[in-house]
Amino acid sequence: MHFPLGDLDPRSFWIWLPFISKLFTLFLVLISVFVIFRLLDVFWTTRRLQRTFASGLHQSTDLRSVRVAEHRLANLGQLLLFTSYLFGFCFFFELPAAFVLFGDSKTLPFERLFRQLGIYFVYAAEVFLVLLFLHSLRWAASSWFYRVSGRLL
Repeated sequence: MHFPLGDLDPRSFWIWLPFISKLFTLFLVLISVFVIFRLLDVFWTTRRLQRTFASGLHQSTDLRSVRVAEHRLANLGQLLLFTSYLFGFCFFFELPAAFVLFGDSKTLPFERLFRQLGIYFVYAAEVFLVLLFLHSLRWAASSWFYRVSGRLL
């Protein structure tokens, strides 16, 4: 079955999503905002440390800032992994609902089944795209941070 690009628009399938998927979407938005702000915080901390070490005025608190940034990056990785697992649980928990074909419809049952499965799969593709983007951001920030902090220490 082929889905045109218009089907990737969340407005086209939002009303058909179950409550748990809508709740997970809200959770994903909150996690996305948190991850982006946390990565910006690590970026600005690292930039500040670069300037401090370049001027030669570094202190023991600067080394603590490096350790805190390392822990924050590690925690972001764990948070993104937890979010992926939570999505998998929600997705497979709701998937059997796509096989409920009762109702008054003029379409054939297999056609309704494919439409309902299509809604779940398009939603899953969009969630995985967001998770891939967040993971890529974290990966790039982590790589940059370790490269910079390796030169500083």
